[in-house]
Amino acid sequence: MRLKEQRVWDSMKRNIDKRLWCRRIENEVGAGEADVWVGMKGDQTWVELKSIILPKKATTKLMGDEGLRISQINWHLKMASLGLRTYVLIRDNALRLYLIEGKYADVMNDFNMTEMQLHNEADNWEDISQCLLKE
Repeated sequence: MRLKEQRVWDSMKRNIDKRLWCRRIENEVGAGEADVWVGMKGDQTWVELKSIILPKKATTKLMGDEGLRISQINWHLKMASLGLRTYVLIRDNALRLYLIEGKYADVMNDFNMTEMQLHNEADNWEDISQCLLKE
């Protein structure tokens, strides 16, 4: 049986714009490194995949136990300090998508539904593709 994050990856592979070259990285050495490297003409970015279960209350933190680990937070913040784009792609159990810039990694685990929606760059595969392509 596929793990939740693997199913997000399966969906990404099927639905992402074909101008994007996406490679899932299984890295047991680089602590915190994002799950997916995304290459496109003249640029690249990284995407961390997360699968969450929605809490019962809208004011509850969405990420819960599925949030970013400290090594992932530090990795995203380091990339942002270098001027590099990274993202966290979150899919909830209702199959809604949230694409959040990695520069928010240090506060993202505390986002409730309202805050997640305020920081969401894209919520469907076409818009996610456009965001990653910077179009």
